[in-house]
Amino acid sequence: MKFKVGDKVRVVKDTLEGEMDGYTGVFVRYDQHDDSLLNYYVEFDDGGENWFREEELELINE
Repeated sequence: MKFKVGDKVRVVKDTLEGEMDGYTGVFVRYDQHDDSLLNYYVEFDDGGENWFREEELELINE
């Protein structure tokens, strides 16, 4: 797992909707559908939330 709960992240490539690139938020939890696929749940600064794959997110160093 690349991120830890509480990490600040940025959406770098929203492959499903394409409208959230550049959004920042906090990684809250993950869901693992099989042995290799992790989905990360992110809560955004504006109150929204969504699920992303690891390659769609980057860690923000603060």
